[in-house]
Amino acid sequence: MLNILFNNGRDGGLIHLSHCMSCKKRGVSEIIATLMLMSISLIGTVLVLSFFQNADIANIVGSSEVESSLKSIQLVGYDTRDSLGLSGISSLSNILDAKGLCTTSCSSNPDLIPINSGTEFVVLDLRNNGGESIFLSSLVINDIKHTFDSATSGAVLDASVNAATCTLSCPYPKAGKFSIVPISDNTQKSTNEIVVGQEVRLVIKLSSDISSDIKLTKPLVVQIDTNRLDQEVFIVPTGGAS
Repeated sequence: MLNILFNNGRDGGLIHLSHCMSCKKRGVSEIIATLMLMSISLIGTVLVLSFFQNADIANIVGSSEVESSLKSIQLVGYDTRDSLGLSGISSLSNILDAKGLCTTSCSSNPDLIPINSGTEFVVLDLRNNGGESIFLSSLVINDIKHTFDSATSGAVLDASVNAATCTLSCPYPKAGKFSIVPISDNTQKSTNEIVVGQEVRLVIKLSSDISSDIKLTKPLVVQIDTNRLDQEVFIVPTGGAS
């Protein structure tokens, strides 16, 4: 190796040129290492996002239920089948066609019941495990907001007949909305309050604004607004019940 000495210009000392060159190499190596770490982090983020957008149900079943048991609001069950008698309610059914849950394809008359080409239903069973009441003002399914339908107040849940023009004591929620039904009976609650320790069913009529019909092999991403500082997020399988 060629060693060249030169004056450092300050105290007359001599510095090996080869030493300076190794300093530069170390600096370049550190920059390359930093760039590689940033690339790995970016790739990891992309892979995680891709997983949740494209993963089959088999890869994620149950994960949300385990995690939710540690939160104030717990997802204890669901019924997202393309079938009859959702959540054991004989008057609450979807079209049994194995095509998935109809949303945007049913946008012409979304408030009609599914058998008449309205959007379809899903049911979530929730329990308040916290120390105070929870008020469910809204929830988001696949990036589309659904709100509490106060027009269902006090009415018995019955989606066997059309009620698209109903404005008071409606038998089921409109598209893009949900009602709250106790476990003990099918009378829809007059408020969006879930008291401490209470378990309820959210009957959700899917919005026609969801960008595409929901295939039975893809999950629902559900964000629940409890009127607190944070939101609860659940990954819910479609095409099944628990």
